Amino acid sequence: MAQRIEFKDEINFSVDAIMEKLLDPRFNEEWGVLQNAIDPKATMVEKTEDRAVMKLDLQEPIPGVGTISAQMTFNWDLQNHKNTWTRTAEGLGAKSNVYGSTTIIPQGDDKCLFVDEINIDVGIPLIGKKIEKGVIKHMQAQRQEKMDFLRKRLA
Repeated sequence: MAQRIEFKDEINFSVDAIMEKLLDPRFNEEWGVLQNAIDPKATMVEKTEDRAVMKLDLQEPIPGVGTISAQMTFNWDLQNHKNTWTRTAEGLGAKSNVYGSTTIIPQGDDKCLFVDEINIDVGIPLIGKKIEKGVIKHMQAQRQEKMDFLRKRLA
């Protein structure tokens, strides 16, 4: 069974300011580095009035193993300020299913609720659940740093 975690953070910026940052490929590369990605490269694949699709190619460190190639795909519904994303990887990373969503919910003129849902399912017998729980623990420990980074970039 997959591990699921949800984060909700208030951000004192407008939905437009937050969306502009989240749709910036350079910001996504910096955000990736903050999450331990090695040499992330973001590309806006498609952008219309209603939708945006961004790809983030990166290398992920695997302790004791080295690195694996991975790609994240972010599918933005621009009208509803919601992104559904998936991560695919090669090698050992292909045995994990990682996906989720980010929703920016306006709470007034200059305030939003930033909601992240993350699902992790590592299909490796015996150690998969341990890996899932370790990733969740890492994400919980790192959350404040990520939100501080976003707020700093928005300021």
